[in-house]
Amino acid sequence: MATVNFSGKWKHSKDEGFDTLLQKLGLGVLKRKAITSMSPQQEITQNGDEFVVTNKTTLKTTTLKFTVGQDFQFTNVISGKEETMRAVWEGQKLVIKNMTNPEGVLATRELEDADHMTITQQKGDTVAKRHFIKAWHFRLYSPQFFGIIFTSGGAVMAAEGETQVPNFTGYWKLERNDENFDKYLQEVGVNFVMRKVIKNASMYQDIEQDGNNFKLKVILPVATQELTFTVGEEFEFYHSFRKMTIRRIAKWEGTALVTRPVSDDKDPTERRELDGEFLVLTLTKGSVSTKRYFKRATKK
Repeated sequence: MATVNFSGKWKHSKDEGFDTLLQKLGLGVLKRKAITSMSPQQEITQNGDEFVVTNKTTLKTTTLKFTVGQDFQFTNVISGKEETMRAVWEGQKLVIKNMTNPEGVLATRELEDADHMTITQQKGDTVAKRHFIKAWHFRLYSPQFFGIIFTSGGAVMAAEGETQVPNFTGYWKLERNDENFDKYLQEVGVNFVMRKVIKNASMYQDIEQDGNNFKLKVILPVATQELTFTVGEEFEFYHSFRKMTIRRIAKWEGTALVTRPVSDDKDPTERRELDGEFLVLTLTKGSVSTKRYFKRATKK
């Protein structure tokens, strides 16, 4: 039995060669895009050689239980067929082999360090690596402790008994919208022609954060919207697109930064949170919500 312990909650951070592996497995471009756009979370409970691995995506949650050295059944997510698998230790690496199809994918899980787990998947000479970061987000510290917390957004100091919040500082590029984006645009009154334009437009968020103080620029091809605010205080800004002054208030909800309208119920609620390598912006108007996913980019 190895001495390594994989227990914890892990957030997917990046991939290497994953799309190429999916091509090798015979998946078409649409299925590959759907799979690579998801950022899974894994929750692992390990007791010696006994494992419970829960994999969560936006579409599905699956739980796998197995004991190292013993065969177990697994439903292949691509073929839908049930296959026999076996987990073995190779040094400090946990290797899962396909006993039904020896030419299937070989998966090797290992810890790069205490906060960085990788899963290397290999089929023939095609190799992909998926990276996961331990999900700390925030901690409560005792009065005698002073240290550094590593969050998805960076490191922030941990002081006496303080609940830490994530650091959104960075230059963020829009990568994709979820399936509700068109419905959301309809809800806020955007016509068909403009919806097509907006859905294809680039967007950046340039965020400077100092604790509860924020400077936020929303950069679109036609205009830039600038906001300066402090969490917990009301603020006003001139809406460049609606040609009017809007009053909002920002608050923390756990590790999410939420801004809500104060003076105009036509203005949507915005929720920003870090999910692995993504900054997720959730927009809500009435009963309709949509998510927009941003990744760090080089500032232009």
